Amino acid sequence: MIQLDGGETYATLTTRLLNKLGNPVENAQINYEASRGFITATGFTDSTGIDTVIFTDLGNPEDVGVADIVTTFSHPGFSNESIQDSLQIYIEDPTFQECSYMEIPSSYPGKIVVRDGGGIESTLIKAEVYDDNGNLINTPTPVVFTLNPLIGDAYLDVVGQTTATAYTVNGVASVSINSGTSPGPVRIEVTCDCDQDGTIDLTSVDVPVIIASGAPYHIEAEYDPQATETIGGGFYRTECAAIISDTWYNPVEDSTYVYWNIDPIAPDTLIDAFVEGVSFTNNEGVISGVAISGVARSSIVYSTDAIGDIGRVRALTFGSNGDSVYTHINEDEGDATLFFLPGEVVLMADATYWDFTFNPDPASIVLTAIVTDYYGNAVVDAPVSFTGTGVAAWGELWLEAYTDEGVNSAGANDGCFTWRDYGADDDPTTSDWGNFNDNHDSFDTTGNGQWDVSEVSEPFDDFGLDGVDGTGDEGEGNGEWDGYSMIGCEAIVHTDIDGMARIIVQYNKTICTLANEDEDTNICTWDDFNSSLTATLMIPQITASDPLEILLTRSQDTCD
Repeated sequence: MIQLDGGETYATLTTRLLNKLGNPVENAQINYEASRGFITATGFTDSTGIDTVIFTDLGNPEDVGVADIVTTFSHPGFSNESIQDSLQIYIEDPTFQECSYMEIPSSYPGKIVVRDGGGIESTLIKAEVYDDNGNLINTPTPVVFTLNPLIGDAYLDVVGQTTATAYTVNGVASVSINSGTSPGPVRIEVTCDCDQDGTIDLTSVDVPVIIASGAPYHIEAEYDPQATETIGGGFYRTECAAIISDTWYNPVEDSTYVYWNIDPIAPDTLIDAFVEGVSFTNNEGVISGVAISGVARSSIVYSTDAIGDIGRVRALTFGSNGDSVYTHINEDEGDATLFFLPGEVVLMADATYWDFTFNPDPASIVLTAIVTDYYGNAVVDAPVSFTGTGVAAWGELWLEAYTDEGVNSAGANDGCFTWRDYGADDDPTTSDWGNFNDNHDSFDTTGNGQWDVSEVSEPFDDFGLDGVDGTGDEGEGNGEWDGYSMIGCEAIVHTDIDGMARIIVQYNKTICTLANEDEDTNICTWDDFNSSLTATLMIPQITASDPLEILLTRSQDTCD
């Protein structure tokens, strides 16, 4: 550095020229150029290969600043080839005022994204040093930049560096800030020792840059059926939500759009439900009333007819390159079951008292469970499990007679109607209509309004609900067995269109234990037995009926 003083101060520049063997080159012409100030244009090396010249100023105020000085050697035998070197010397104005204050302007761009986040990952942080006249200083002055606090593994200029020093050029010093894996505001502390006496003269603190989260990369969707609410009109609403994060699992920026849709599970083609199609991160949940960064909330709306149905709910957003980032609710565990908001399960019996002395053994009593939702509507095709104490057996309530011969010997003489629940194509590997829906189905494959294919089953009389041929009642000639099938031949029955599930419960008279035997008269007395029965809806929310009591008794009679 020299001062603008008309040549009173100067810098001595030394150039040394060596050949490729490392030996000095004597009497070689060296050329010099300077962008500011004055330097001798030509010099010659001595016996040691060294040339020395003087650089100074001529007192011109326009020379204040950084002078770029280039030295060049051109071999006389190779005019098109040259070698050169350069350096910088600062010409300062000795009349400048002492630095007075420092500012940190906002960076441009003022927002960068985390590393690999799909956007600009670095920008410049600047410090402007002014004299007491409000002018940017002309003297190169060291400015120290420090990240405090640290933002993950963000750094200044060089990886791992959180403190960097830069000299002002025309009063402005700058360093680059490079993002890491964590988002957040970049708080920078800047200090300046103007006279370089070891004492800090100026300090400034600001937040010129924000490191934002990257584009969506991860997404996970869930729903909260336990918080299902009624919305009137026979409909229900349950909240669903998705969390969206960047490649480093940082929550994405607020107002990132998420698009929702719901589809039925094959082979179904319809579902009486919809999901509100568009939401955005940090929106407020309709039911929860909560907004959280990185969480986009929506709602599933469904009717009574959809209770127990399973829908595939998808949440979709877009990544840094416009690529689709999506997931489904319960993707690894199943799909979204539409919950039953507790209404009522009522259990009834066609007899609540049975005296084995005057009635047949075993006792056969028909149980009927009626399932209605919150609105009192019948819940259709919902599985109901029956349990009870002292039960000898459960029986299927059939409306159309069948031959219990099984299908290819499977299910023969098991007391349950047997069919292959494989759908119209009789293939268990395809998801065609009727496949594994726990109902015996028939199909119109020609579209003429008449069924032509029925699932393979045991032979049955297709006479309808009254079991009498030729009456034309409901179910007659429809190709489907009408009755309350016990699923898997267990005490689980689906509700019909009226929300009723029916089953036969059987008791043996031995349930009544011998209490007394009169040897003189051979008259016996037996203890009564109270059987407690319950019907439980097997779809969430699991709902049970009140217990139903059936009194089983044996009046005094001749001993067995």
